[in-house]
Amino acid sequence: TRIAADSSFNHQLGIYLDEVYRHTEGSRYDGYEASAKLFNALLAPVSSVINACDKWIFIPDGILYYLPVEGLLIEKSRKEYVIEKRTVSYHYSFSLLFQQKTHHFSEAGSSGTVAFAPFTGMEAGVNPDSLALLPFSKDEVQQFEGNKYLGKAATKQQFIQSAPQFPFVHLATHASAGSDSTGNWIQFYSADSNELNNKLFLNEIYNLDLHRAELVILSACETGSGHVTSGEGLLSLSRAFLYAGSDGIISTLWKTEDQVTAYLMQRLHFHLGREQAPEKALQLAKTDLLKEKTISARYKTPNYWSNFIYVGKVSLQPDRQTGTWWIIAAVAGLLFFIYYIKKGPGKRPEPF
Repeated sequence: TRIAADSSFNHQLGIYLDEVYRHTEGSRYDGYEASAKLFNALLAPVSSVINACDKWIFIPDGILYYLPVEGLLIEKSRKEYVIEKRTVSYHYSFSLLFQQKTHHFSEAGSSGTVAFAPFTGMEAGVNPDSLALLPFSKDEVQQFEGNKYLGKAATKQQFIQSAPQFPFVHLATHASAGSDSTGNWIQFYSADSNELNNKLFLNEIYNLDLHRAELVILSACETGSGHVTSGEGLLSLSRAFLYAGSDGIISTLWKTEDQVTAYLMQRLHFHLGREQAPEKALQLAKTDLLKEKTISARYKTPNYWSNFIYVGKVSLQPDRQTGTWWIIAAVAGLLFFIYYIKKGPGKRPEPF
């Protein structure tokens, strides 16, 4: 089904992206109407097919790389989001999605989780580059069992040495999505003044060997964003980790809020610990946030939680809670939605 990218569609898309990429103090989220209209434009035309499917996989193009589908409203009147009804994931191409899984848990040392959080505030010298401390990043990783490198222990060298040995890798730090490889990096503890020793750049990620990795969690700003290149698609940190061998990535589309991030990551690890597939664990973490009565309603709008997305292979295993099989598509295959936007905006809005 071809969806026309007319002026009305692009107008609603622009409104929604402006709203969802913002969580400014004192500014109220107002993307409900645009959200519902986008759902009606993109998904309602194929509702007779997709309503039977519990998992939706999106392979976007152009400006739709920056659209978090799980934050769209199914019902505006009830404020019911896609994430409350469906497990949403993304990928960059058919060929990558259909590749066989790469990790081998039987290999020696291939078990558990390794986490890096250099900006917890535990070390006095953690902030030489004037990057903000992330005190809640410690909360993201403290509740799960595994190898944790906090403060000055979270170095680039330690990451390069440790990451290839584990099926789960968690990075709670700062990152940048620039227009080229030098502007795409992940920040580790600044052990010295040479940024080459403290930042992991895009080209270095491509050269890592992460064939044992089932999931890399990039709990940092804009790790899912990047530069859209004609013929290549989105060049992002998350895509680089996929090419390095990881089966899946949880990354962010825009700048994160520290406390909300900590809560989501705690719940994510809780559900992963109960053997939920990564895409399902992320969905459950988000719905936990929406249901949690102790969390203010201002943190439950999509601009606070829909920035986290899962990109990668999906599980074909039955739901471990209900015992029912996920219906993904007819003909025993996978169902994809590919929307090619030929007109309209060509880049994402600047994050606030």
